[in-house]
Amino acid sequence: MEDALVARAAVLRKVGSPLTIEEIQIAPPGDGEIQVRMLAAGLCRSDLSVMQGELGSSLPVVLGHEACAIVERLGRGVEHVAVGDRVLVLFRAPCGRCRICLGGHPILCAQAAGIRRTGTLVDGTSRLRDAAGETVHHFTGVSAFAEQMVVPGEGVVKVPEELEAGAVALVGCAVLTGIGAAVNSAGASPARDAVVLGCGGVGLSVIHGCRLAGCKRIIVVDRLEANLELAAKLGATTTINAASEEWVDAVLRETDGNGCDYAFDAVGNPDLVHAALSALAPGGVVVCIGVPPQDGNLDIPALELIAGDKTIKGTLYGSWQIPFEVQDLLETLVAREINLTDMIAREIELDEINNGFRELDGGVAGRVLIRF
Repeated sequence: MEDALVARAAVLRKVGSPLTIEEIQIAPPGDGEIQVRMLAAGLCRSDLSVMQGELGSSLPVVLGHEACAIVERLGRGVEHVAVGDRVLVLFRAPCGRCRICLGGHPILCAQAAGIRRTGTLVDGTSRLRDAAGETVHHFTGVSAFAEQMVVPGEGVVKVPEELEAGAVALVGCAVLTGIGAAVNSAGASPARDAVVLGCGGVGLSVIHGCRLAGCKRIIVVDRLEANLELAAKLGATTTINAASEEWVDAVLRETDGNGCDYAFDAVGNPDLVHAALSALAPGGVVVCIGVPPQDGNLDIPALELIAGDKTIKGTLYGSWQIPFEVQDLLETLVAREINLTDMIAREIELDEINNGFRELDGGVAGRVLIRF
């Protein structure tokens, strides 16, 4: 490609195979696009789900969707950021003009969905080629597992200088998703009780969201003691090890038999949603956050749903009004001194990425983070 940049990237070529570290060619940014240099990128279970075949993607592909970066070059028409700005990269870049965006649901923008579905950028083409000149696909318009990348201009937000790059990267997926599930999707409010099922990066972020909302009890359920210890450090009031006790009974016991007002499935296991209904107080809501297998289905006791006036709802990316509310959240994180760095389990280099995913698959407590 003429005027192409060469950068190292982790490429998935076959489901079930390790990522390969390769030099790829990156075309210059087109109209409305931005070239960024990655500073930090989190390893998320959604990336692992693509690697394991639970989520689909066009191959070969550069994965990664949770990132902080520096703006290196602007395509024509980009005016909201400048070269040298440090930015959060969003994996749902809305057009801001379609009926869905103007109707108040920019996360569900058809443009953003198309980028995810096709593995391209907005114009339906890829900026990426491998050493042989073959097309390599983008992932959610971010492809963070590369030293450099071209992303949609609508998909970046300038970040406060007070937030460290690793913390900003976590905001790109885990923190936005988890905090948004609590404050937006559940509408969490003071003096209410919540139970969080699973405390990976998203579940830990739900804890932050429940704290920001002023919840009275924040009960966390997991099967790994290290995860529960980290959850307690971040603000969980009670932890329950589901490997050693029946967690629904324990939740009811902790809430004096009433159940919780909010239950958050941060795992993506349909069976947990069924059980969570039994841990809810009348009028409570189950928020489904974790990404289930593509063929996953819910088996719901209809009478309990109706007689208990309970709600089950999904949330995508925390149901934020992006990018506007994202800027507000970043400023809130600084003002409230939320310590996101405690969520970082380990920092690695790009060459160590396969070891990082093995740790993630094994249940590491906190996020594994690539530093570029």
